[in-house]
Amino acid sequence: MVTIDDVIDRALSYQGAPYTWRGKGLMLWTPDGLKLHSFGEPVFDCSGLVTVALRDAGGPNWIATRNAESLRQALAPCDPWEFGALRLYGTTAKATHVAFALSRGLVLEAAGGDSTTTSPAEARRRRNAAVRVNRDRRSDFIGAVRLAVP
Repeated sequence: MVTIDDVIDRALSYQGAPYTWRGKGLMLWTPDGLKLHSFGEPVFDCSGLVTVALRDAGGPNWIATRNAESLRQALAPCDPWEFGALRLYGTTAKATHVAFALSRGLVLEAAGGDSTTTSPAEARRRRNAAVRVNRDRRSDFIGAVRLAVP
């Protein structure tokens, strides 16, 4: 049985991996589906970190089917600082970022880049565009959902 601890452990193991837009570990999401990338290292966007960690912990494989907004729509709301809660950011119309809650004020996220961050080299130029534990200082928090693990 997969637990949220398993998922968080997997996500923590990716600390320091570059943030790359549409990054899903060793894959990139494209309009034509997932494609193997040639970067030679895992790369992640925010939902890529969540879905790859879930899959690698033995949970469902949502890599090609879930982003921040579809996670918000598919999962039940919960306490925003519950350990492992998926904290969502954006607008009331659309979630555009997701991070794991670790403790009050502390999140684990793939962040620091944007749609122009398309390679590990670009992530490094941006300084700290990576998977990291971070203080949650974002002002666009819109809610939290519980990652249901089978």
